[in-house]
Amino acid sequence: MDNYIATLVTVCITTYNRENLLFNTLNSVLNQTYKNLQIIIVDDNSTDGTKSLIENKLINLNCRIEYLRHDKNLGLAAARNTAIRNAKGEYFTFVDDDDRWEPKFLEEFVTVAKFYNPMWCFVCGNKYKNRKKRIINKYPAYEGKLKDIIFQGYTPPVASQFYFTESLINIGCYNEKIKSGVDHDLWIRLAENDISVKSLCLPLSVPNDKLDLKNMTGVRQLRLKGIKSSLLIWQKQIEQTFGKGFYKHFCKQYNIYLQYYAFYKEIISKKYYRAFLIFIDASYKREILIKVGRTLVNQYARKKVDVFQDSPLFEPYLY
Repeated sequence: MDNYIATLVTVCITTYNRENLLFNTLNSVLNQTYKNLQIIIVDDNSTDGTKSLIENKLINLNCRIEYLRHDKNLGLAAARNTAIRNAKGEYFTFVDDDDRWEPKFLEEFVTVAKFYNPMWCFVCGNKYKNRKKRIINKYPAYEGKLKDIIFQGYTPPVASQFYFTESLINIGCYNEKIKSGVDHDLWIRLAENDISVKSLCLPLSVPNDKLDLKNMTGVRQLRLKGIKSSLLIWQKQIEQTFGKGFYKHFCKQYNIYLQYYAFYKEIISKKYYRAFLIFIDASYKREILIKVGRTLVNQYARKKVDVFQDSPLFEPYLY
């Protein structure tokens, strides 16, 4: 393998009916300080003007851009698998069509990854705007077996992951039966194969923070239904890798998070009646109130601090 191929990074951009957002995402990839890229846009059979936009404008922006389109809508896991199977780079990463990267995202990852082997994967922190429109930077700080990190309650950070392509191929890529919780699915499969993870203590990605934007996971009932289905698909795999006790814990924590997020989203949108209905219907009222209380305390602290260390999304599993 020559030096060019050895240092090539494959970047996957999956898109579905996001004609108005795709350019900004692609532009953040083209503006990377690290230039040795293969950029694969996978269109999951969009029905808006996405196909025309890519073919007539975006693909002409740079010779590194490749366009692949599904004949029918297959879902996020299948779209990323299409990119992995066409990847030429030693490294693989992805950014969804409503997220962006800071200019040194790829450079920082490659600088670290070259000292590791395919038994490792990497994550970084991200930036978001709080309700006061102030930029907040958060970063993860952990290193070790991915299995242990999952036991601690950490979850895959959005738009902030970096892998050896070989690792993804060795585990059979994503499970295309999973329609919700795709990032979790990948971590479960990697943990099953004893992969370790290292975090970069840098906020290098900018995930979508538009609360009113409708996306694949933004519709509450569909999200709940999708995760319920995924948890059933994962059951045997999680119990074999992490144990039956952890599977029960994981199911509970996932449901608590989804109920909390739906409740909190309505609260900060000042849709109090809808928040009330969600709370009344919730199975874990006490846990939701605790998480909301922690969030409000953290937000008060963040009024004074621009950078902070990320904490686990789920409660740790004490085994």
